[in-house]
Amino acid sequence: MAHHSDPRVPPGASIAILFAIVYLALPTRAFYWDGLAFAITIENSQSWRELIDVHHLIYDFVGWAEYKLLGGHVRALFLMQWTNCVLGAVLLWCAYRLFRFSGVPAANSAACVALLGVSATFWRFTTDADAYIAANLFLVAAYCMIPRSPRAGALLHLASMLFHQLSALFFPVALALLWRRSRPDFRRSAVIYTMISAGGALSAYALAYGLASRVQARTFASWLTYHSGIPFVFHPWTSLKWLAVGTGRLFAGGKLTSTAMIAGPVALVLLGLGVLGIARTRPRLTYAWKEWPLAIWTLSYAGFMYFWEPHNTFYRLFYLVPLIGIIAVATRAVPARHLASLAAALLCWNFFQYIYPNTRIENNPPLAAAFEWHKRWPPGTGVIYSKFVPDLWTISYFNPQVSWMAVQSPDPAGVAARAADFARDGGKVYLDWTYLESTGIERPRFTFEQVSP
Repeated sequence: MAHHSDPRVPPGASIAILFAIVYLALPTRAFYWDGLAFAITIENSQSWRELIDVHHLIYDFVGWAEYKLLGGHVRALFLMQWTNCVLGAVLLWCAYRLFRFSGVPAANSAACVALLGVSATFWRFTTDADAYIAANLFLVAAYCMIPRSPRAGALLHLASMLFHQLSALFFPVALALLWRRSRPDFRRSAVIYTMISAGGALSAYALAYGLASRVQARTFASWLTYHSGIPFVFHPWTSLKWLAVGTGRLFAGGKLTSTAMIAGPVALVLLGLGVLGIARTRPRLTYAWKEWPLAIWTLSYAGFMYFWEPHNTFYRLFYLVPLIGIIAVATRAVPARHLASLAAALLCWNFFQYIYPNTRIENNPPLAAAFEWHKRWPPGTGVIYSKFVPDLWTISYFNPQVSWMAVQSPDPAGVAARAADFARDGGKVYLDWTYLESTGIERPRFTFEQVSP
């Protein structure tokens, strides 16, 4: 008798494909400034050495390769967004595998992956241009791989560290997995793992330090730990508050909009059904002690965030997967429909109050200003600025037909000369609000005043 294979797509892959389609259809327009900085660097770099960044060593190279492969016909920002949409979907598939490896049934794993996929901060940065999604993808893959092949897991961890420095905090998790895998072989495995992951990362960063065209520090150690302009300040109670608020924002985000009167009650009903269902089946809740490395993963990053920049929600993406993993393991004997109800509640709220509003240009003031001025600035226009502030990153990126000129100190004669040069070719010169402020003239954001020839 002929034996036919099951034509159905596995649940994890089905969810990943579904989310990839949705993410690609709804890219954010609330661009985080990191992604704009990457795109500007990629499109304007004169040498590959300018692409080296200590915090995300190889990420710009990925965007640069895509940009060059398409001949510069597609903007780097959009290419990186689309890449993240796909990587985010692959991450969801890897998270599904992680939950299944942890003994969570297929239906419960799928529901928890949906919970991850509709989480506010995860959705936002999966549809943006940033290095967090790629880094987390490799960490999830490393977690799944280390018990089976420590060497392959070390290589995946190394890849993650090359995408983002914060991946180094995963090291205690790797040691925990190696310890659980084989205590007699732990020392040997740990040494090999360290040589591949930590040794490989330090070698790559040392090489990059010698090759980088822009180095913000004098020594290799200070370059590795470089962070621009943010002093270290620690307030225990404030940090504790931000730990709670920031973790909450990982899951739910947004502001009250006109749809809140409908989405809010529906989300609350779905949330109530899920919580009530879990409460009624609480005897089925299980301890997640067998997956204690997930707790180490969560505590490693949550502990770091407690001391360093506790207000930054996006860094908390590094402990979102293990946090949901703990929930998945603890509720693995609970009917999956209760977990699905929680995911549906998050989707209902986040989509209408956070996700969809972030796809609208008018909800990003610098982007709206960029398109408004684009109508008035034909090719041959010049804009003089004093400080290249993040708002200008957005406005300049979406107005590549404009010549952007830095004049840090007031220079009336120089401004007049430039205006005359542009006028000879039929062009106009504008002064932005940062230059006007440098001359003592206060103007609102997005103000551009034309210079008389």
